[in-house]
Amino acid sequence: MLVLVGRYLLQELLGHFHPKFNDQHWAPGVYGCAALICILWGYLVLQGNIGIIWPLFGVSNQLLGTMTLAVSTTVIMRLGRKRYAWVTGIPCILMAIVAIAADFENVFNSYIPAGKWILVAFSAAMFLMILIVLVEAVRSWIRLSDIPQDYRTQEEIEAESLVKYGKQAKA
Repeated sequence: MLVLVGRYLLQELLGHFHPKFNDQHWAPGVYGCAALICILWGYLVLQGNIGIIWPLFGVSNQLLGTMTLAVSTTVIMRLGRKRYAWVTGIPCILMAIVAIAADFENVFNSYIPAGKWILVAFSAAMFLMILIVLVEAVRSWIRLSDIPQDYRTQEEIEAESLVKYGKQAKA
């Protein structure tokens, strides 16, 4: 899972410099980025035992959860169901706080005392990613707060769809 997410993020980053990387079906970009991410993780493993980098996996997992909840909250708001946004918005904020605290603990209690500066750099990069995800999510939530609330029930939406698309199916 980490290779998949890392490959995707690396491909998106490299797409700013070379447009072919934006194509998720371009085989050299997919395989090249996946290989680079695997090599980087392998290098980290070779820096010591797995116990040294295991907390880094935890922070990256929390980052993935934060991104998922942020996107889910944005989708809920975009659909006009703002009254349900708290269901994913609050866990998103809490997960980001946990990830930031864990990253802080990793850096100052594990990596710096052990002189693992590469892991400090990776942790700093993860902190920046969490911060970027949160800032962009909150900015989009503020922008989406102007969308009118949709108070229809699921049955009303389904009835409208049936009327609208039922007529098209008969034609």
